[in-house]
Amino acid sequence: MARVLRQEFFDLEEASAQKLKAAIDKVVEFTKEPLFRGPLYLVLFEIIMNALKAVYKKLYYDFMIREAGLSNLSYESWLSIFKAELAEHRAANFSYMAREKNMPVLLQIQFLEDGIHFAVEGPTSMSDIEKQRFEKTLASAKDKQDLSYLFEQEEDNLQEGAGFGLPMVIMTLRNLNIRLDLFQLEASKNKTIVKFMLPANLYEKVPEKVEILSKKELSKASIDLVESLPLEIVIFNPRGYPIQVSNTLLQEFGLSNASPEQLKAIIPEQFFQDIFFSKQGIRYSQQFSNYRIYIPLKDEEGERSHLFNVSGILQSDSNILTVWQEVKIPNVKHKLSEGSILQNLQLQNLIRPYIPAHVLEKAKELVREGHRSLPNESRVLSIMFGDLEGFTALAETLQPEEAITILNVALNVIVKTINRHHGYVDKFMGDGFMAIFDNPENAVLSGIEIQKNFKVINDFREASNEPPLKLRLGLNHGRVILGNIGTPERLEWSVIGDVVNTAARLESKSKVGELLIGAPVYYELRDKLQVKHKVRLKLHGKRKEVEAYFVKAISIQKGDKQVIVSIDE
Repeated sequence: MARVLRQEFFDLEEASAQKLKAAIDKVVEFTKEPLFRGPLYLVLFEIIMNALKAVYKKLYYDFMIREAGLSNLSYESWLSIFKAELAEHRAANFSYMAREKNMPVLLQIQFLEDGIHFAVEGPTSMSDIEKQRFEKTLASAKDKQDLSYLFEQEEDNLQEGAGFGLPMVIMTLRNLNIRLDLFQLEASKNKTIVKFMLPANLYEKVPEKVEILSKKELSKASIDLVESLPLEIVIFNPRGYPIQVSNTLLQEFGLSNASPEQLKAIIPEQFFQDIFFSKQGIRYSQQFSNYRIYIPLKDEEGERSHLFNVSGILQSDSNILTVWQEVKIPNVKHKLSEGSILQNLQLQNLIRPYIPAHVLEKAKELVREGHRSLPNESRVLSIMFGDLEGFTALAETLQPEEAITILNVALNVIVKTINRHHGYVDKFMGDGFMAIFDNPENAVLSGIEIQKNFKVINDFREASNEPPLKLRLGLNHGRVILGNIGTPERLEWSVIGDVVNTAARLESKSKVGELLIGAPVYYELRDKLQVKHKVRLKLHGKRKEVEAYFVKAISIQKGDKQVIVSIDE
């Protein structure tokens, strides 16, 4: 009997996205192939998201025309308003409307003998333009090996005719080795169904053994590889002048014939500095690999930079044999960095400590799932602010190195405690910080432990006749916007909203050695919390007084025991 998994989606916000991931985990468990996880999530996310957008469009159109009485609006004007609504409120309002009207997008996964069958059903019809675009794109993709052209045709997913995010879906299915004839569309008057299948032969057959290539087979495979790949050759003399070059590379450079000086002038000087004349250059290592270099060339689009990957070896006659391959990455807005992979790894190691760990982890997750940017999303989180009161004045009495050392010791205690309770520091602000937690209990535990640790630090400082470090903490809980803040040149993936602002204001009203929490934190944990006293505060930006509480202790479960953790112990 076939196993069937069915799920409904009204949005793809955090909880729904986790539900989708759980469904894919069932597929991974069944196939015993974890490499399916990322690609399947990408494909299903794209298809479900675009089906949801179709639902949202219909609901919004019906609301605007029938209830708001705006039937005189042009389609372009209506679509512009729809986009603005989606950008401002994301799926929140539309998800509510879809639930009210009982218009979910349905996902069905069937585990059959011939493979795993996926179907995404949307409760809306498909326009002729969308259907034609889908069929045309799919038909052309079936006949081509190189699908990079699809990305050049990609449009905004909210525009008419944008289909199902086809470029990403088709490329991913191809990468999974799924035939495109198994990717199908069924469109009727009241619903649209997109189907695809993961054939059983992709996960059932495991090679019995690994064969060792003979020298003859290895030689033939190498020749086949070189002949199939667009590889070009340039040989340089010891001074860095090209003395031999592939004719096809000359043509690509726009040259029918060239002197060594002309050809060398096209190649950026940094290449020669790194490869020929640096301390770790070709004469030191005898070879180099995967050096990225941009060459400014003219084509039908005008002058633009072409990216090449270059590897090479030092020959016995001291000439340098190099292999060049152009790297074509469609629809990339930002250039990859030039230089060797080693240099770029060194650069990454240098800047990694300056990038919040949660941003790196989120970026890795999204790249695995095929996304190209960090999302803007609405989430319920706990936000903590902390500040070292009087540290600026203290620092002015110290040598710069001593001030930085003391500050870093204090911040190190804070960060380790926050990480231990599953939070993360979003940013440092001079002698202050902002931290984020998924739930208020971890945040309160972290705040209590931080203040207790500071009491220990100050005991040592007092014994050394040094002034204490005075830390205030404020904590709030609620729905925030987590997203990209800044300009394209300088972005932070951080949180904004009233909950964040209130947490900062609570910290400013807190006391040294104390944790001041907002009412949302208290009401989430009141069965576990003990508070010293309740206060009503007039906070900047708030018309009404705000209720807040100074924390005394929290009761937590440790094994089979209930333990009370107090801030004053």
